[in-house]
Amino acid sequence: MTRIYVGTSSWSQHTNFYPEGLPSNQQITYYARHFPIVEINSTFYRMMPQRNFRLWAERTPEDFVFDVKPYRQLTWHDRENPPDDEVTETFRESLQPLRDAGKLGAVHFQFPPWFKFQPENVNYIKKVRETFAEDRVGVEFRHRSWLEGDHVRPLLQFLSDNRISLTVVDEPLLGSGSVPTVLAVTNPDLVIVSFHGRNYRKWYAKVKTTAERFDYLHSEEELGDRVTARAKTAARFLAKAAREENGERKYSDPLNQIQDQLGARIVTFYVSDLERIHKLILDYSATIEERSVVPDSVNEFGHEGRHYVLFIPADLFTPDIPKGDSPEFFELQVKTLFQHAWAEADHDLAYIPASDLTKEQRRRVAFTAAQAWGADHMFNELARELPDDLAATSKPSVVSRKVHSPPASWSAVVVGIPVAWQTGLRCLPPYENG
Repeated sequence: MTRIYVGTSSWSQHTNFYPEGLPSNQQITYYARHFPIVEINSTFYRMMPQRNFRLWAERTPEDFVFDVKPYRQLTWHDRENPPDDEVTETFRESLQPLRDAGKLGAVHFQFPPWFKFQPENVNYIKKVRETFAEDRVGVEFRHRSWLEGDHVRPLLQFLSDNRISLTVVDEPLLGSGSVPTVLAVTNPDLVIVSFHGRNYRKWYAKVKTTAERFDYLHSEEELGDRVTARAKTAARFLAKAAREENGERKYSDPLNQIQDQLGARIVTFYVSDLERIHKLILDYSATIEERSVVPDSVNEFGHEGRHYVLFIPADLFTPDIPKGDSPEFFELQVKTLFQHAWAEADHDLAYIPASDLTKEQRRRVAFTAAQAWGADHMFNELARELPDDLAATSKPSVVSRKVHSPPASWSAVVVGIPVAWQTGLRCLPPYENG
């Protein structure tokens, strides 16, 4: 029979949960009267002696279990001190009292945003599995590269072959420091689901405690039906937010319930324009995140480009709109015309269909990617060969000074950009984009 355990991350941080005056060494006993499982966070910050685990086991019921976060050095959070065998073995041995009591649920490796998908990191996960061979092991990723791209299926198979549980997460889908929800069971003995909440405003914010980042109450709609559709332009977001079911609003809190709330894509003509526009964006906007996207696979040409998460400039807000009723940031992509066109076609042909493409069809998609890449760079080379006076009419001017509005010389196709920005742009009419 499948058993579902529901608990919290840490027990000592939830001070309002306990009766006033309850000694801290009795909190785990009180907690265990209400929940059958807990994730130990304190082990992440310091190495615990076996005595602590023995006491926790003694103070909880026979069927209570602990998921344990490894010491931070083991998950690459300590950039100056990578994992070593001695520290790993010390941590592994410290868990023995929980093993002896039958109360070790899992060793939960939560990796940081800078732990990206690459062969050496996959090999490290395999080494972890071998080191903790007698334990259940779970992995949670915080960089989007792990769960997007052609390698996802082989990765899930790798986890399955090694009996490693992929942690399914519900969190703000914002930037590279978050991952999409992948509903995959890679270990039939254990599935871990982490509800981190959708506190967009605090996900990248500098907070005093992690409790602020995860301060979020899921609504009934979110618990019953996860929102995965992405609203891009303001018009599409408003239309989605206004949806009704059985005569009632579907989303009681649209800003938090609809993922990827506002987005924009700037489409320019030449590869060399990407760097020019990048400088203009940094002049005008405060960035939460910015990165150049270079896909691992040759057949993902259209996923190239610049990606940003930007605070919406304060001068776009009017005094009559309460700040809490408006999103504070939006996603921005900057692509060449060929990248944009290929990405849209690939989305319709290769992403939306319910069935997988055949090998022959995948080859054809890869071929079109190569053609688009070649055309992109060929046109860029031709543009550079043009006389300066002719080339200047089609290229945006680089502005070295700070600006309060986008320069009128910025020539691009703007997809879904906030209306207030469009007044300062010389561009083709904006249009809807998937």
